[in-house]
Amino acid sequence: MKQKEIIINNGLLLGLVNILMLIVICFVDVTIMVDYNLICILVILLITILFGVLSVIKVKKGLDGFISFKRVFIVFFITAFIGIIINLLFTYVLFNFIDVDSGVLAKERIYESTLEQLENYNLPEHIKEIELSKVLNKDFFGIYELLKSSISILIVTGVLGIIISFVLKNDE
Repeated sequence: MKQKEIIINNGLLLGLVNILMLIVICFVDVTIMVDYNLICILVILLITILFGVLSVIKVKKGLDGFISFKRVFIVFFITAFIGIIINLLFTYVLFNFIDVDSGVLAKERIYESTLEQLENYNLPEHIKEIELSKVLNKDFFGIYELLKSSISILIVTGVLGIIISFVLKNDE
């Protein structure tokens, strides 16, 4: 299999796995994304790393075990990029067109969670109102917010890609 095919196939599979995870979360309870946000992000990140490393290993095998730092990084990052973009697009379509109610439910849970946190800090009432109005006015599943979160994941993936490139390179 050619390098481009490996990268594209693994990127598409990564996107599909992310989509399936999101669908399962929506069917079980969409508030899981809010209550366990960090865990969800870490799982997505680990799966992204897995697919990126699998792409690198397959490409490396096709190059008789020799692969440069630059090529490892490119293979890893493009695989991750494809999967993350697919996830972004599906999330946008899901919460803005297919299942708008789940997006509303998630936003309500974000509001409740924010209120709980603000009350735990014993903040003045006017500060609570300001922060809660920010939550109400934010479009968590709009393209801008989804792009911001995807870019954050891509930055972390890029840093991890550099580390993985040092580990997996073999350009002798």
